Amino acid sequence: MEHTLNAWEQVEYAFPVNVIQLPEDRFEIKRRVLADEKAEDSHYILADVGCVPEDGRALLGIMGGIKPTDGMLEFSPAGAIRVCRKGVVHKWPAQETKDYNKEHALAVKQAGYGVILCPTTYRRILEC
Repeated sequence: MEHTLNAWEQVEYAFPVNVIQLPEDRFEIKRRVLADEKAEDSHYILADVGCVPEDGRALLGIMGGIKPTDGMLEFSPAGAIRVCRKGVVHKWPAQETKDYNKEHALAVKQAGYGVILCPTTYRRILEC
């Protein structure tokens, strides 16, 4: 996890990075709820371990282009890095899939917000 933290600190335009260690049981749902609760701005970035934006300018572009109807914006391929609107999900659904991406996106949609895939914004997987 340290290599991911170090890589994010090198990304231009990235926000302050926080790493939270959680128990493995229901990890994905717990990390998303905690990230949403701890976010200090209207939006936050939720990234999988080992994933960073390919280009920090892309991150800046996404953050600058968020519409009021956008609840979640995902980098390509979907799921590894996402920009989330804080406070959108009030009732987090039970975790059914291993990565919780489907449940999270569905909860955002049910709250009346869009889930957008940014097809030209890519993530880079770090070599560990």
